Amino acid sequence: MRKRLAYKKAELEAVKSLVAINKERPKSIGYLKRIKERLEFKIATEATSLGAEKELVRKIDEVERELEKSLKVYKMHKKVELVTNDIEEASKQIDEVQKKIADSDKVLDDLYGELRRITGYRNGEHRGSRTSSERKEGGQKQPAEISFADIAVIKDKTGNSGYSDDADISSN
Repeated sequence: MRKRLAYKKAELEAVKSLVAINKERPKSIGYLKRIKERLEFKIATEATSLGAEKELVRKIDEVERELEKSLKVYKMHKKVELVTNDIEEASKQIDEVQKKIADSDKVLDDLYGELRRITGYRNGEHRGSRTSSERKEGGQKQPAEISFADIAVIKDKTGNSGYSDDADISSN
C-alpha cells in the first residue's frame, strides 16, 4: 500500500506539472462542440461557393484543434482529481491497517501478560519450575539420564527398524 501511495503521489506531481505548463484557460467543451456542429450543418445544408466552403472547413479544423486542447486539459484536471482521491483513499486504508495492527499488538500484549502470569514467567526465569524435592535438596537439578536408544531407532542388519530383543543396546 505504501508503494502504491508513493506512486500516486509521484503521479500527482507529474500531472500537476503538466497542468501548470498549460496555464491558458480552455474554452468550454460544450460551446466548441456546438460551434462545430453548426459549421458542419451549414456545409451540409447551404449551397455556397467553393472558396466559402473551404473557409468553413478551415474553421471546423480550427475548432477541432481547440476542442482537442480543451479535452486534453479537462482530462488532466480530471486526472488530478482522481489521483488526489486515490491518495486520500490509500491514506485512509493505511491508517485503518495501522489502527488494526495497534489493536492487535495491544491484544497480544495482554495475552502474553496473561500467559506470563499463568506460567509464572518473569525476566527469563520460571517461578514454580523446580519440584518440591529440588527445593528441599537446595535447588540443584539432577540431569536426567537419556540413553542413545531412547533417542534413535536402531536398524539391525536385516533391515528391520525398531527395537529387537536380540539387539545389544547399552546406555552409557
